[in-house]
Amino acid sequence: MSLVGGSVAGAAAVAVGSKIVSSSPAVASSKKLDAWRVAEVGQVALGAVPILLVNRASGEELRVEACGRGSRLHPVASSKRFDLFVANGGDGSARTSRDHVLVTRALARKLDRQVDAVPAGVLTMEARQRAHRGLYETNDEIA
Repeated sequence: MSLVGGSVAGAAAVAVGSKIVSSSPAVASSKKLDAWRVAEVGQVALGAVPILLVNRASGEELRVEACGRGSRLHPVASSKRFDLFVANGGDGSARTSRDHVLVTRALARKLDRQVDAVPAGVLTMEARQRAHRGLYETNDEIA
């Protein structure tokens, strides 16, 4: 399945189970980066596409929100069409781990290869914050 698919009602769809980053000494200098896979891609919700990644070795989950490209709010990674933010329940001030940055960058490269258009309803992070103020007042993540 490509990243754009009818199975997700026009939302960006990553092939579930696809490998994102594999272990490689070239990828991480001080410690091994475990393989991650795309476990779930949700439909556009509150202006973003939620993507759940799972570490194959540890089972750790990483939730990434794909917003429209063009944010001035320092996304963790950007593809040609999306700014990617790690959803960790915080207010943006928590430092993102190196492994999470690397896997999010790898996801951005995958989106570049497989997504041709931004799904309807996807907003930049600034537009999302304006449209859904309550979301950020309570530090809730998208459903």
